Amino acid sequence: MISHQFQGCAAIVCECFPHAVYVHCPSHSLNLALCHFYNIPVIRNSVGTLKEVIDFFRTSPKHFLIFKLTIRESNPITGTKRIGLNKFCETGWVEHLKAILSFKEIFITISKTMRGIQEHPDSDSESSSKAYSLLSAIERSSFVAVSVTVSKAFSLSQNLSTALQSETIHLVCFLEDVDDLKSEVRDMRETSEATFHPLFTEVTELGQDAEIRIRVAK
Repeated sequence: MISHQFQGCAAIVCECFPHAVYVHCPSHSLNLALCHFYNIPVIRNSVGTLKEVIDFFRTSPKHFLIFKLTIRESNPITGTKRIGLNKFCETGWVEHLKAILSFKEIFITISKTMRGIQEHPDSDSESSSKAYSLLSAIERSSFVAVSVTVSKAFSLSQNLSTALQSETIHLVCFLEDVDDLKSEVRDMRETSEATFHPLFTEVTELGQDAEIRIRVAK
């Protein structure tokens, strides 16, 4: 059913019961709160680039084939069975997180694939140009930093997001999960140096593995 407050189910309920109050479901409210991440320009731009890269592979059979071949060369044991790019979902934050985590996991493979597409004899000028542009974008220090920090931030809410999509969730359990999340975020802020040092280390190591020079903004 459509639960829009002016059309659909919610409108019918309010018409029958004028004193009923329309509110978003808890899962949607959490999604709206997480959307505030994108008020930060560098995060909004980096996640937009990430989505472009995923679409670049998923919408082109030729690009996706080169991607799979690169994975097989980089991971001859596992091949493509456990590694891949999750579809990026704009509103489903559990799927949103899975897409970001899978991207970060195979970041180096993605970089290799982009270079492979540029040099592939069957690539047209448009594909080569797009691959070059996207590669330049994902090899920026800011993009690497965002991919690590956003993965950490979104993973904090993963259990809560998953629980809120359950048909059997109990309100008391939901409130306890919210309190736990707020407490964890509060602790991170109070111990910011201890919290963010491992993140910076992860950014640096990912940059080294991908042969990207990480520059700290002045």
